[in-house]
Amino acid sequence: MFLPMTFTLFTFLPEAFSKCKKLIFYVLITSPSYFFLYASGRRSGWIGFIIAITVFVFLKARKKYIALLVPLSVILIFICVSIYNPTFRCSYQSIMKADRWKIWNVALKITKHNLILGHGILSYGPAGKKYNLAIPCPECRLGVENSAHNIYLEFLVDTGILGLSLFLSLIT
Repeated sequence: MFLPMTFTLFTFLPEAFSKCKKLIFYVLITSPSYFFLYASGRRSGWIGFIIAITVFVFLKARKKYIALLVPLSVILIFICVSIYNPTFRCSYQSIMKADRWKIWNVALKITKHNLILGHGILSYGPAGKKYNLAIPCPECRLGVENSAHNIYLEFLVDTGILGLSLFLSLIT
């Protein structure tokens, strides 16, 4: 959410700033955001960023560039998705066989042990180990999957029904 706002920052800097000063200020402010977007390796972040750029250019661009904007955006999104997922598996069968279903099932089983208050913040992995429900993950910090890969289930495991209810009341 922060990155699209920093992208537009250059246009909102004071007129008194020279172009060089604007550029230096812009690079200093936005560099961490671009670094974290790249380092996250998340397709959804890149897709959101490309959509934000598209909307910004659409609102600011001259009419002669708008005809190029939509096809260019579609191409960029396709490239972004294929770079981070070269197999580009989006079939119903592949989604139904995905490991996330197993992870979500484990999250629901963990939740049963402490339904009202949850297990504590960042407790998916440790709670999974405690109840012998953990999904092995050699590259993960604890040697097991340490996230429910779903913000609602993560809140449910971490804070129970009370925390999830509070979270849902805040976002609606």
